[in-house]
Amino acid sequence: MEVNPTTPGMKYRHYSPTAPVYLFVPSDASSASCARQREKMHELLVQQKGKIGVVTVGDMGTSGADHVVCVTKDAADLAHRIFAVLRMLDEDEHVDKIFVQGVDESNEGMAVMNRLAKAASHHIVC
Repeated sequence: MEVNPTTPGMKYRHYSPTAPVYLFVPSDASSASCARQREKMHELLVQQKGKIGVVTVGDMGTSGADHVVCVTKDAADLAHRIFAVLRMLDEDEHVDKIFVQGVDESNEGMAVMNRLAKAASHHIVC
């Protein structure tokens, strides 16, 4: 990373919301890995206090009185909407934390995961 970034995208927490972002990273693209990722996300979600924003790829069946759930169709949809979704959860919904289901890093997934990792900073769950 550059010492003095020449572009905004090179900054450490570019487009990062005020609420802490927790990125749940799949170990691989297999359906078993995705299932484990969703399980871990759900386990941590039920332990949380406060208003939680949840961004998933496909319906996770997540609901709760204090959960704001945003469902995306696939990695391409997440890539298209990620900044708007993070802003909406942070600025409009005023959530305390944001949980994001990561995607496989193939195709547009690499750019999505790069941006999400910057937003999550130190809150990456594998």
